[in-house]
Order: sequence, then structure tokens, then C-alpha cells
Amino acid sequence: MSNVMFIGEFSTALGLPTNTLESWVKRLEEHKLHFVNKDPVTNKRVYDEEDLKVFMYIKDQRKKDVPFHVIYKQISKEVQLRYEVVEDLVDDEEEIKSQLELFKMQLCYQVQDTLEDVLTERLIDFNKTVKGFIQELLEKELVKQELNVDHMQQELRVKIQRARLEEFITIHRYIAELEEHALYKWNNKPESERLKKVGWFKKAEDVEARNEFVKAYVNQYLGACIKKGLTCQRINEKGRGARF
Repeated sequence: MSNVMFIGEFSTALGLPTNTLESWVKRLEEHKLHFVNKDPVTNKRVYDEEDLKVFMYIKDQRKKDVPFHVIYKQISKEVQLRYEVVEDLVDDEEEIKSQLELFKMQLCYQVQDTLEDVLTERLIDFNKTVKGFIQELLEKELVKQELNVDHMQQELRVKIQRARLEEFITIHRYIAELEEHALYKWNNKPESERLKKVGWFKKAEDVEARNEFVKAYVNQYLGACIKKGLTCQRINEKGRGARF
């Protein structure tokens, strides 16, 4: 089996907290609708593309406030379910590398959108996830009658805002570092690449080409910075920036 992920990577790809994902997995297995494979060595769940389709469908339906009992009735008509666990799981180094590369590409595509739109969308999704999580607790009678839902949501909103602000600042810092590093590499290019003719005898810096170079450099390495928390200097030391 190829392209497998452990729960941390998988929950990130879905845009869901791990506790919410674990809750959904248990629900499906309790209803004998869908089973997630387990690594025979660690006995931990591992997720593949089939699982991604299943839980993306559930996520979309929960965004529309569709109850779980309705989802259970419809899900088999919409996605391919796995009614038993596959034991012969192959976990080799090449498959892990391939999955990491896929995750980096997905992350790079996401950060190309404006930061404001991304953060707003994630905040809305997270709020919906929090409301869904609270509803699940109520359904299982894990929340006592004296629970003040409004107070709990307010505390969560504060934590969300704090986390979003930290993420916003971190991404901006990475972008600034990468832009500075890109300009350094640009300034060390031959004049034939950096300059263009202005008139008959004069040359000036090709600002448009410089800006495109910087933008491409940031897009190429921003995903790696966010994923591994690397600085531009560490990326260059590892050979990632050697092409420039």
C-alpha cells in the first residue's frame, strides 16, 4: 500500500484536529462502516487516499450541519468504504518520501493564496469544528448540565485568535527571510541576467525579472520553512537553495 500517513500528517491534510479525526474513526468502526488500516509493527492507524476521500466527505457534510445518522446512511453511496483492515501494509522509505513530497506541494499551493483569506477560512473551519466537538460531547453525555457553552466558546475563541496571530507572524517572518535571501542570490547573478538595455548605451536592473525571481524563490521554499521550521540559512546549508 503506498502513500500512507500517520494521524498527525493526515489530520493536517484534512484540516482537522486529531481528536476530532479519532472520534470520527471510532464512530465509523463502531457502526462497522469503515475501518482504517494499522501498521503491523507499531499497531498504529495509517491512512491512505481512500481514507482521505471518506473523511473529506464527512467533513463537507458536517460543514453543512448534516447529522451523523444521515451521513451513515448516505456515505456508502458517495465513497468507497473499507469493511475490514488490510494487514499486509508495506511501510518502506520510498513511500514515506513520496508522501512527504506530496504534503510539501499541497502546502506550497495553499500559501500562494493571500494570507488573510487563508487565515479567515481556517478560522471559520476551526470554529465549526469546535462547535461539532462540543455537540459530540453533549451527545455522549460527557458534558454536565451546568456547562456554560458560551463561556467555553469564548475561551476557545481567544485561543484560536492567539494561535492564528502566531501563525500569521511566523509566515510573514519566513517570507521576509526568503525575500532577503532571494535578493542576495539575485545580486550575485551575472549582469547579463540582472540588467536590461535602456536606450542605446545605458543598462538598468530588470526590476520585473527580479520580482519574478524573488516571488518564485519564496513559493518554492516557503512550504519547507513552514513544515520544518527552517530558516533560509538552514535551507541553503542543506542544499535546498544551491540551484540559485
